[in-house]
Amino acid sequence: MAACGLSASNPDALRSQESKEYLPSGFRLSDDDRSPSFRSSDFKMNDKFSFENDVVYAMMCFALDLLRAMRAFNMESRVQNEEKSRRIGALRIGISNGPVMAGVVGLYKPFYDVWGNAVNMASRMDSTGTPDSIQVTEESARILESYQVHCIYRGETYVKGRGNIPTYFVNIDEDLRLIRDTEDTNLSRIEE
Repeated sequence: MAACGLSASNPDALRSQESKEYLPSGFRLSDDDRSPSFRSSDFKMNDKFSFENDVVYAMMCFALDLLRAMRAFNMESRVQNEEKSRRIGALRIGISNGPVMAGVVGLYKPFYDVWGNAVNMASRMDSTGTPDSIQVTEESARILESYQVHCIYRGETYVKGRGNIPTYFVNIDEDLRLIRDTEDTNLSRIEE
């Protein structure tokens, strides 16, 4: 479980600081020139995007890097164990966005936890997803589309406690690179 954009500060105060950078200055997704390219300065508040949208995009980039790391691990394991050419691991990743609650839980073994609808939906996107893919909710897909990240409508997926809801996959190729939106390719399901 990973969460992005958590802040002890008042969210309204964050929104009012238009020049504030929301990612640490040393934040790097990957040295691979094929990965999504952006700098921490890309995550400044502006007229078109908001902090909430930026964290969805940052989380998607993090998820993509996790898939790449798992692929590299699998490749290294295959080289070391040539007689075992099986896949060691695969990831299913689910992303949802929205407000969450966070805090320390437990008296004898305290731990920091997050909970709320967005956490539950991200968990459901993971559990109903497929290996080596990033499944997102409709709202998250809309946000990613605003960053020219193409999302593919999967269809109605049964989600425990919610029934059938529309879900999307982030469109990535075999080399785990984003397939960006072209001018007129948008989420056809969302436009309806």
